[in-house]
Amino acid sequence: MNHSEFADWLLDQAKSEPRQLMFGPVLYLPGPNGERTQDWYFIVASGDADNEIQITRIDIDSDLDPREQRERIKGAVVAVQRPMLLHDFEDELEFARWCEAAWPGERITAIREKIEAERSKLH
Repeated sequence: MNHSEFADWLLDQAKSEPRQLMFGPVLYLPGPNGERTQDWYFIVASGDADNEIQITRIDIDSDLDPREQRERIKGAVVAVQRPMLLHDFEDELEFARWCEAAWPGERITAIREKIEAERSKLH
C-alpha cells in the first residue's frame, strides 16, 4: 500500500465528529532488558462512528528514518484534503491525554495511566 492509499485508509477510519486524526510521536519497542531497539513505530488515533478510539500502530521499516516515514504518511493525509483536524504530538503522554479527551473510554484511560506510571518511576 503506498502512502496515498494508506492515508485514505486512515481517513476512512476517522468517523467521529469532528473528524480528526492524532499522530503520536515516534517510539521504539524496548528490548528484553528495556534497551533501545531499532523497532520503531508511531501511533495514529481516530474515533469511529460510535466515538470510540481507533488505534493504528505503524511499524517503520528499519531501512528508513522513522521521523521521515512519519512525516511522509502525515503529508499524504494532508494531501488528500478531506475535511478533518490533524493533531501532531511529540510527547506520548500529551498524545494520550488528548486522545482520552476526544474519545473517553477504559482503553485509552488505561494507556494514559500506564504512561504516567512509567514516568513516575523515572522521577
